[in-house]
Amino acid sequence: MCKPSKNRIYCPECRRSKMLFETETKANTFIKFNKDNIENGNKLRSYFCVCCGGWHITHSAYNNERDEIVNNIVCNHLKSTEKTNVRKILNRERVNIILKDVRTHRIVSQDELNMFLYNEYPDTPNNIIATVKREYMCELKNKS
Repeated sequence: MCKPSKNRIYCPECRRSKMLFETETKANTFIKFNKDNIENGNKLRSYFCVCCGGWHITHSAYNNERDEIVNNIVCNHLKSTEKTNVRKILNRERVNIILKDVRTHRIVSQDELNMFLYNEYPDTPNNIIATVKREYMCELKNKS
């Protein structure tokens, strides 16, 4: 059986591509309807990723206290609007990290930027890439 390939993004925390869901309900619904098609599907669970600001699925049991604490805080204490704000903050951080990387490579053109982002950040969501492109090209324009 193969891994699902839709809705995958690069998760900097686990350093690989993972499926990202906006809500716990969406992640759990995915598990419910796809567990028979996934190896060890009965062991799947969802968890909130503070790095991506969304929900992933995993076969792993809670591997440390941090996972459990984060899940409890997100599930029990944050309202949906607060979860959205967390996601916005985390997305802004991802943009800042990528911009810093782009600056260290001294990219000077739109084509060079496109190629760099395509090669270095292939699984990053389009909204993050678009923000990076817009902001970096504004920086280049302001320098000239």
